[in-house]
Amino acid sequence: GAVTLLVMVIAVYLAYNANNGLPFVPTYNINVELPDASGLIATDSVLVGGTRVGYVGSITAQERSGHPIAVAHLKLDKSIQPLPADSTDLVRPVSPLGLQYLELTRGQSSTALAPGATIPLSHTHLPVQIDDLLKMFNQPTRTAAQANLNEFGDAFAGRGPDLNNALSDLKPLTYHLLPVMTDLLAPQTD
Repeated sequence: GAVTLLVMVIAVYLAYNANNGLPFVPTYNINVELPDASGLIATDSVLVGGTRVGYVGSITAQERSGHPIAVAHLKLDKSIQPLPADSTDLVRPVSPLGLQYLELTRGQSSTALAPGATIPLSHTHLPVQIDDLLKMFNQPTRTAAQANLNEFGDAFAGRGPDLNNALSDLKPLTYHLLPVMTDLLAPQTD
């Protein structure tokens, strides 16, 4: 009974700490400089070519030339060691709910990143984040979109038969449009 209890305690301990790496498993530790953490947190996955190769061990804040940056400390599998020195990184969303992962792209350099080395900020790609995209719908934009929708709705209300007749009357135009557009697009017509 005591052996079974001991095995269960060890299994629970390993399962609980699995996100922080298994004990006695060597890792290839490198650092990545980021302009900001972009929602990245410790234990988020690190992928190379779509395959999980490690995780973010921790993230610290540092200062470079008077500007704050984030440094992600990665714990990677030894199988991908060494990464070329010109490798790049990109923080990507797992889902629209805000989960993130760090994608590494292997470079072509013959120089390798030694354990503990840092991928510089200049090798970081910055994608458009979903929250940045949604920020364009500020209050004035939403108000203008509502006004446009109301006005277009009023303009087309009750005019279904007229629109059908207009589209029907445009049918001859489509037959003659192709030769006209061909002439307009020809380099000879300038």
